[in-house]
Amino acid sequence: MVSGDYLRSETSPDGRFRVDYAENEMRASQWVSAPTVHDLSRNAVVFKVDSTQLHGNEEWSNEPGCFTLYMSKYPYGGQNWQLDFDVDAGTVRIDDEEERHPIESALPLLWCRIRAWEKALPPPPPYKRPSNKPKLRDLVLGILIVLAFVAAVALFFYLRENS
Repeated sequence: MVSGDYLRSETSPDGRFRVDYAENEMRASQWVSAPTVHDLSRNAVVFKVDSTQLHGNEEWSNEPGCFTLYMSKYPYGGQNWQLDFDVDAGTVRIDDEEERHPIESALPLLWCRIRAWEKALPPPPPYKRPSNKPKLRDLVLGILIVLAFVAAVALFFYLRENS
């Protein structure tokens, strides 16, 4: 299991499955919950993430041996992947697709989906160095400051001479 700042657990309503979440604070108040799913009836791990960047939430099914994990990757880009597990059949479906895969392939398939999504993202904008040359706004502001200072000094000497 991925270690975390603290752990919490959720148990399915029928008591068959338990999800242990390794909670990690990535930045101030930005928590990632890395899940590990246990089949308590078989004393086996069904699914386990290998990274603190993977965040998950469970949803229990009314069908025996089934549950759903909604997974995302930190930092969040608004993309979630749905993993529908059928433990009795030993299969998982990803994002409501027709094809069912062996449960052991759930994590590698999830990473393939994440990598494909990341490759499809537009590249970040190129870094622009800040310009060192002054802008018109800066020049006007500087001139106004100088004029205000000169006016204050002139007023000071005018009031000193006439008092």
